[in-house]
Amino acid sequence: MRRYTSGAKKISRRAALTGLIAAPYLLAGQRGAIAANSGSAPRVAALDWGLAESLVALGVTPVALPEVYNYRRLVDANLPQAVLDIGLRIEPNFEAIQRSAPDLIVVNPGYVAFAEKLGRVAPVKSYAVFDVHGTPFSNAGRVLTELGLATGREAEAKAYLRQVEITLKGLAAVSGNLQGRPIYLVTIIDERHIMVHGSNSLFQHPLQAAGLRNAWNWPGNLWGYSNVGFDGVTGEAEALVINLGPIPPRVQQGLTDSQLWNSLPFVRTGRFREIPALWTFGGLPSALRFTTELTEIIRTIEL
Repeated sequence: MRRYTSGAKKISRRAALTGLIAAPYLLAGQRGAIAANSGSAPRVAALDWGLAESLVALGVTPVALPEVYNYRRLVDANLPQAVLDIGLRIEPNFEAIQRSAPDLIVVNPGYVAFAEKLGRVAPVKSYAVFDVHGTPFSNAGRVLTELGLATGREAEAKAYLRQVEITLKGLAAVSGNLQGRPIYLVTIIDERHIMVHGSNSLFQHPLQAAGLRNAWNWPGNLWGYSNVGFDGVTGEAEALVINLGPIPPRVQQGLTDSQLWNSLPFVRTGRFREIPALWTFGGLPSALRFTTELTEIIRTIEL
């Protein structure tokens, strides 16, 4: 099996898949939390999709969000129509942010360059799920709790954390006879390349909680993935391969017609599954969605 480092190849769709992913920096001059007034949540503009889905999980609909169309396609199709689109994640429209009249702006640390300008609109708070401290899963739980405090939704945050624990126990219950079985978690980039999610991905904890084994033994980059060719996930003969997120129609057609793809052992033996709507750079709701979907996959197959 060949191993590639995450930076070994430049993939044409890589930027589109990863979008703006935070570097481990803190915004300067961030102000304190904005408490909810009269029992209602503050108006929050979310520049990070993982933070946006975490707010929604708490019952707080962001007033503004970048790339709303893609968010609905890749993260949550049920996002209310009233959410204002504020442009690209890598280059948000500050006039649109101002029009949304937020009480609070939440960002990942990658927006450090915009800190001063954003701070003229509303108080800014930065939250990091993917950084060098902790694991993405534990960080995602902490971020959800902190967002609950910032928006007056502490009780909702505690209830959501309990739901996550219940769902993890449900996954473990159906995985009992599969202890130690290997699973590759991948995101298909094109007809020859994938992102494979390693031991420091958002989804490592659910796998471990179920007693399953991540077949990719390397941690990957800060966001938990490495770029490899398809041969990178053929080393474990009995492994299930699960694709996380949608496969673009053009790529899907290419795979259908690809002799290479159809010759892969996990394709030929029916060990390939998909979770079509999942944001691999998300927060705790993405981890919960993965856990729920993996539970259903395991219910219906024999590894």
